[in-house]
Amino acid sequence: MIEEIEVLMRHWGEQIGRGGLGGGSISSTLAGFIDWQGAPPRGEPGTRDPVGGYSMDHRAREVQACVDAVERQGEQGKHLARLARLRYLGGRTVAAQMAALDMAAGADRTYRNHVHRLHELVLAELRRRHAGTLEAVRRLPSQLEKQRRLAARRAKQAAKGLAGHYRSSDVSPPSAPASPRQPPSE
Repeated sequence: MIEEIEVLMRHWGEQIGRGGLGGGSISSTLAGFIDWQGAPPRGEPGTRDPVGGYSMDHRAREVQACVDAVERQGEQGKHLARLARLRYLGGRTVAAQMAALDMAAGADRTYRNHVHRLHELVLAELRRRHAGTLEAVRRLPSQLEKQRRLAARRAKQAAKGLAGHYRSSDVSPPSAPASPRQPPSE
């Protein structure tokens, strides 16, 4: 079992248990204004939904997409997706889950292997879905270093007076009015 994925999967189960898969939201803009007594807060769906509706947060939607992707991976994927639903949705005991999956009563090790395989596939799918984001995060330190060097070079050139680039210090401050303001005449 991968502990981080277990936490995500439990969160997914709680989110679905609260409001289901639907994007339940208030039916109209006017209903939102009435319910919130003004403009409803903006943000990610599910973070501050009103009492009238509920949808999953971003993490739960990502896990749902991963479980759906696992389910599309043939018979084993369907079996593991069913395990995910039995394990995290509904609060069944391990024995009840094993019975629903047609596993032998003493096959505890097999059950744990299936859970571990589910976690591995969900983790792999999360990595696949966020590969671009992870790559951008990995490149970030080198990009920041490059920007730091460029800023240092420009500062050195500016100190020497060689910079031909626009600088805010090149612009003189706005002039004061030629004559001070006169009080309004009566």
